[in-house]
Amino acid sequence: MKFWEALRDEGNTRVLQTVMAFLIFVTTVVIAWIYVGQLNQMTESNRLTREQFRLDQRPYIWLGSNLGSPVLFHDGKNSSDYVAWGPWHYQNYGKAPADNAVMNQQLLFGNDALKQPRVFTGKEKPIAPLPPGKDDMSSSISSQKVSATEFQHLMDTDNAIVVFGYFSYTDASGKPYRSDFCFAHLRLGPTIYCPDAKDNFIK
Repeated sequence: MKFWEALRDEGNTRVLQTVMAFLIFVTTVVIAWIYVGQLNQMTESNRLTREQFRLDQRPYIWLGSNLGSPVLFHDGKNSSDYVAWGPWHYQNYGKAPADNAVMNQQLLFGNDALKQPRVFTGKEKPIAPLPPGKDDMSSSISSQKVSATEFQHLMDTDNAIVVFGYFSYTDASGKPYRSDFCFAHLRLGPTIYCPDAKDNFIK
């Protein structure tokens, strides 16, 4: 009897040891899983914090409140007249300098100016460095000639003169950004942004 009782006690001990080892293993796995989850949350939180900081500090180039108005420009070199618009202002509204900034822009005119294809005939041009808050200006001129009579008709027609373009720039880390713009002339004098949302955006 004592032999069998001792064997039984030894078996119970082994079972208990096995159960304890299994519980320790499960506990270790659970703790490791919790730790990995917390680590991932911390990593994601740090990433979001850095991204939010970058967005808060990024440069934002956009148009100013003074966009000028169209004028008839006479080119004395070839004795021809063109539609010109300017000066129109732009500014860095962000908290960081706009680096590697370039601009491309085009002036269109005609009764269907808003519907004409947005095609750039010129190349991108570098612009002066834009620290936060700096205001700068540019002007646009048509590639097509126009007569004084035609120009007056354009001025008397809504949305018959349109300027569109974009600014491309980076922050100090090299992250690229772009601001696309488009504005048009109304016959009563005001300047409006083009109605299509895809013509005016910052990304």
